[in-house]
Amino acid sequence: LETDLGIGGAGAGPGGDRSGFDPQAVYQTLRDDAPSFGLFGLGGLFGVLRTLSFWRMKDRARRFGEVAGSKFLARMMQAAPRNLRFHLMGHSFGCIVMSATLAGPRGRGRVARPVDSLALVQGALSIWSYCDDIPSTPGQPGYFHKVLADRRVRGPVLATQSVFDSATGKWYPLGAGVAGQVAF
Repeated sequence: LETDLGIGGAGAGPGGDRSGFDPQAVYQTLRDDAPSFGLFGLGGLFGVLRTLSFWRMKDRARRFGEVAGSKFLARMMQAAPRNLRFHLMGHSFGCIVMSATLAGPRGRGRVARPVDSLALVQGALSIWSYCDDIPSTPGQPGYFHKVLADRRVRGPVLATQSVFDSATGKWYPLGAGVAGQVAF
C-alpha cells in the first residue's frame, strides 16, 4: 500500500491492525453519508483520504507512546519519590498513546513500577487491544495485552464509550469496519 501502513490484522499495533483496504468500498460507504461544510460534502474521495488519515494517526499515536511516552514515564518515575502516584488518561487517539506508553517499544517494554490507574475515554483503538485471545484468530493476543498481563496498572482501568461521540461512535466504526474490528 502506498501509505506504508501495515496490514497485520487485529493483533497488530494500532495503524497496522488492518486486514486490508478497499478504497472503492470506503468511497461507496461514505459517498452519501458524510458531514457537509458549506457548499461541499466530505464524503466520497475525501472519505477515503480521511480513512487513510485515521490509520496513519493510529500509527503515529502508537509510535509516540512507545518511544517518547515510555521514556518520559520512565524518567518521571525515576525522578519522583517512591510514594508519588501516577494516573494516566487518554482520549480518542490519546488512548493509544497511553496504552503504548505502558506497553513500551513494539509492545515489549517494561515499566519501573505499575501506574496507579489508567482511564481510556472514547478510545480510538481496537476492541481487541487488551484481550489475551482474539476470537477471530484464536491464540493471538491483542497488541496491548501485556499491559494487563504484566500488571502494569496497579489500580483500576476505566474505559468509556458514549452514543453521543460521533468520532468513535460513527467514524471509527466506518474506518475500523474495513478491518473487521467492529460489528455493525
